[in-house]
Amino acid sequence: MVDLDEWIFLIIALLCRISELLAATVHRSVREKSLRSGGSHSLKRFWIEIMVNLDEWIFLIIALLCRISDLLAAIVHRSVERNR
Repeated sequence: MVDLDEWIFLIIALLCRISELLAATVHRSVREKSLRSGGSHSLKRFWIEIMVNLDEWIFLIIALLCRISDLLAAIVHRSVERNR
């Protein structure tokens, strides 16, 4: 039987993977829009480039938060195992 802390760890890991997948999908979508936009000096292209850069930062932040939550879940799991 899986304990509660293991369920929490599995749910956190699953949510992290889903958020990484969504961030990668958005990143790819914005990249494709950037490549399809016309005129290198157009205002539209300028804003799309800003969105691409913001998207990369958001993707990195999500990945970092996922790693931190994985680490915290592992620490909690280890401390619960020690207290048994």
